[in-house]
Amino acid sequence: MADAQFGFSIPILRSTYERSCEAEIDALTGNEVLVRGRMHDHRFDFEHIWRLRTPEFEVLEASAERKACEQCRFNPELCRRYRDIRGARIGREFSKRILTKPGDLPGAEEHLFLAIEMARVGQQVFRVPAGFEAQFAEHHSIGAGPTAYNFWRTDRAYMPELANSCYTYRDASGALFADREARMGFCADLSVAPLPGYRYKQDTKR
Repeated sequence: MADAQFGFSIPILRSTYERSCEAEIDALTGNEVLVRGRMHDHRFDFEHIWRLRTPEFEVLEASAERKACEQCRFNPELCRRYRDIRGARIGREFSKRILTKPGDLPGAEEHLFLAIEMARVGQQVFRVPAGFEAQFAEHHSIGAGPTAYNFWRTDRAYMPELANSCYTYRDASGALFADREARMGFCADLSVAPLPGYRYKQDTKR
């Protein structure tokens, strides 16, 4: 999006612009998942790898690697410093930590863009305790889309920090399920305690 005062953050030298992001999750043992993400456009190509603990969604280990980038626009020192984001938790102040830890060097915004996508994907799979989701499975009278409503309630209960952290997870959004259809962008078995070795992939283009 262009800012009326500052203009585009990315110089557009062609008639179209496309940025691609590929991500996957591997369920590890216990409450840990491995998240891999790769982002590229006409200027850069790089990846992040996280070892993530749930339900805290804390980054236990992080690494970054350049695949193909122009050094003047993407300083390689950022990849070396990226390990310093370990300890960050997906949620409030997450973006600030991603920007401040590696430092303000060329390519810092791109690292933030991919980290945000990694955070979105990283929250798609978590291993709830056995029987946890069953307490939310009996509310089938809540208009159209009871499955989505059940997952909304499960998410808020399993990850208390989500409650009122955004529009989707605010208290008032619960009433919206009663009078409109809610569709999930993922298959219903994603959040139900995936076994070690479970892999989830996601590709997006913008």
